[in-house]
Amino acid sequence: RLDPEGGAEVPVLQGIDEDDCDACVSRVDPWQHHKFRDPLGLGNDRPFLPEGTAGALLVDAPAGAIEVCLIYEVVGQPAGMYVQSSDGFSRPFHSLQTSAGYHQSCFGVENASALTTLTLTWKSDEASRWVNPLGLSGRDTVLLDQTGLKFQWLEWRTDTGGQTP
Repeated sequence: RLDPEGGAEVPVLQGIDEDDCDACVSRVDPWQHHKFRDPLGLGNDRPFLPEGTAGALLVDAPAGAIEVCLIYEVVGQPAGMYVQSSDGFSRPFHSLQTSAGYHQSCFGVENASALTTLTLTWKSDEASRWVNPLGLSGRDTVLLDQTGLKFQWLEWRTDTGGQTP
């Protein structure tokens, strides 16, 4: 919303890369040639976590964080995806959306300094296989793909509106 006084909430954005995800593999971003700007430094590839592979996402919560939103892309149709944190979340366990495409899931933060890792688990023990039309068109390197999750970025909301006090 437009706030002429300059007091609108400004989220803190953090890109997610392969170093932030212990079990992820690097996958080409099929939209890399359509990015005219890359303010988050996402680069030409994205971290991908195959369905059935438990993973941990390292996070660095800003001081005063009260909510974090995970922006991710679901590849295929996994049976179920979950994110949890033993410390830091208001509610320790959350279900993620499983329909193919881009999603945003937000979680309340209770203790920002304790929130360092998000653990990802799955309902299924292994990924399903499917033919990837992006691989057929040359925009992806995977033709026989597997279901999973591509990480994009995190949006942090703070009690100071994202502004430094």
